[in-house]
Amino acid sequence: MRVAWIGSQPGNLRVETLGPWGQPTLTFLLRKATFCVYVFENNRCYKGKGTARNLSRFLSVPVRAEDLFFLLSGRPPVYPFNDAKIHIAEGNGQWCLCLYKRWNRLIEKMWFKDDRKTIERVELFDGSGNLKYEIKFNQFKKVEGMLIPHEMIISEAQSPVLSLNVERFWTNVAIPAKAYTLEPCDGEIVPLDS
Repeated sequence: MRVAWIGSQPGNLRVETLGPWGQPTLTFLLRKATFCVYVFENNRCYKGKGTARNLSRFLSVPVRAEDLFFLLSGRPPVYPFNDAKIHIAEGNGQWCLCLYKRWNRLIEKMWFKDDRKTIERVELFDGSGNLKYEIKFNQFKKVEGMLIPHEMIISEAQSPVLSLNVERFWTNVAIPAKAYTLEPCDGEIVPLDS
């Protein structure tokens, strides 16, 4: 499917999915702490808090709201951490930045390309140290002086869950505040936080 999105900060994101003929199929809206998804086909609006639990009902990946914003803007999510260490992988010499919470619990790994500036892969871990999901960034292109990945692949247990190929990427675009509000719908409203 085709997707268009706008975002102005981690708390404001709007995603529209389009069918094969360009008609809207789904509107995904995140505004500060609230989240809603409007499904055009059945005229239903799902509303709730912008938690990873609610988001994973629609994305099938336990991603936080702010992570989704960073991913769509071509940047890796960075979890809050207490300690960071850089490791160099045996054999290929690839640099890896590891982020840790208290008690030396690994929460995130970022693998760098040879230039040691560009992140090409991110692994995110749960509180028990198990891999939650992995993100691979590919096809980097310069956009207004910034290197932006134009392909992102999210995998769970080595199995791709979501692949996103970016056709166009604009920065510094003025977005009106009303872009982050959903028009009142006459369909069924389904609460997600019950």
